[in-house]
Amino acid sequence: MPVFLLPAAFSKRVGMHSLEYPGEESLDYFLKLMCSQYPTIEPQIFAGNKLTPFIKIFINSIDCAKLQGLQTPLKLKDEVQVVLATAGG
Repeated sequence: MPVFLLPAAFSKRVGMHSLEYPGEESLDYFLKLMCSQYPTIEPQIFAGNKLTPFIKIFINSIDCAKLQGLQTPLKLKDEVQVVLATAGG
């Protein structure tokens, strides 16, 4: 089952640092499932049907944008890291 590693801002809202989902579906499917379970994180993930510009998602350390984006299929042993952009200088 794919494992989603969450940033601290999400961990506080969902009560854990990672989530596991059974099956093999697209990244989009699992993100929408996560948002349906934890609706307070949806505005930080999605802007309409696209990812917000403030989030990066890595699948096995590869930016999903370099794969198939939200349509990237996830396999049972995939590790998905959700990273929020930080500001500063």
